[in-house]
Amino acid sequence: MFKSISIFIFKECRTADDFMKKKFNLFNIFTPKSITKDDEFAEIPTNFKGFFVMFGRKFWNISNLSLLYTFFNLPFLFIFLAFACMEQQNVIGSPMYSALFSFSTISDSVPFGILYPFLSTFRNASYFSTASYVCFGIAALSIFTFGLSNVGAAYIIRGYNRGDPVFLISDFFSTIKKNWRQGLLVGFADILISVVLVFDFLFWNGQPGFINGIMMYFSLFLCVLYFVMRFYIYTITITFDLTVYKIFKDAFLLTFLGFKRNALALFGIIVLFIFSFFVCTLYLPIGIMLPIILTLALGMFISGYASYPVIKKYMIDPFYADDESQDIPDNEDPVFEDRG
Repeated sequence: MFKSISIFIFKECRTADDFMKKKFNLFNIFTPKSITKDDEFAEIPTNFKGFFVMFGRKFWNISNLSLLYTFFNLPFLFIFLAFACMEQQNVIGSPMYSALFSFSTISDSVPFGILYPFLSTFRNASYFSTASYVCFGIAALSIFTFGLSNVGAAYIIRGYNRGDPVFLISDFFSTIKKNWRQGLLVGFADILISVVLVFDFLFWNGQPGFINGIMMYFSLFLCVLYFVMRFYIYTITITFDLTVYKIFKDAFLLTFLGFKRNALALFGIIVLFIFSFFVCTLYLPIGIMLPIILTLALGMFISGYASYPVIKKYMIDPFYADDESQDIPDNEDPVFEDRG
């Protein structure tokens, strides 16, 4: 009996030991899995169901991309630190106090004395400190990192959607190196247009009147339209050798040509950010970490999954069709050039 028990314990320990070695081997953890035929994107339809199949396969890759993207745009986080460094001071609550004080120095009228207690109340006012301005200066470096990081992330997302073998760190920085000039120009234009559109919406939203209300909704429409255009801007940048003007022009046209896919992607991104905000209200530490570890890159993945088939249909496939039907002279620059 004791012999059979010892044999059973020996077999179980041996099995558990083999399992632990196989499951927790450091080499297996940090070595990427080999690309198999099952991982090819060509076998996955680019429809609603195919999105969840691809998302399930690339979940950890998307999470790693979100961390890399956040780290590359680390200066932007100093904006929140700048508001955290604001200081407060007691100030006079009424703007009429200065006029009342001036009149009281000239005349000792009784009405002035009656109004004085009501107009001389104090309130707390927040203002930016020196540390806040320093943080704003550091955050301004995001002008240079924003476009470059979006170029690198667009290449990674495009690779995931096409089923290409992607090496996150090396491909991210090599794409930035190849497209740094276009990335800076497009990123600067992206920030400028975004700031102007948001400012217009906030300006018209604060103005009363029917005409101003129409302008507010029109500004909101332009914000949504440009947000959808951003699905295409950086993917076109790394895929085609085009000027900045043509990049934005083609993105504008593809926004309407791929309306159905764009609408679904926009709805998915809205649900994603509502979910992130809901988690933030439930438990703040997880809500703060969720955008860093998943939300940002998942939003890019949704937009890239929706936009790349449209780019392929209207820009890449026609080029190859024309290339097969007619010979292109050697001295003529091609329209399609994979800049990744």
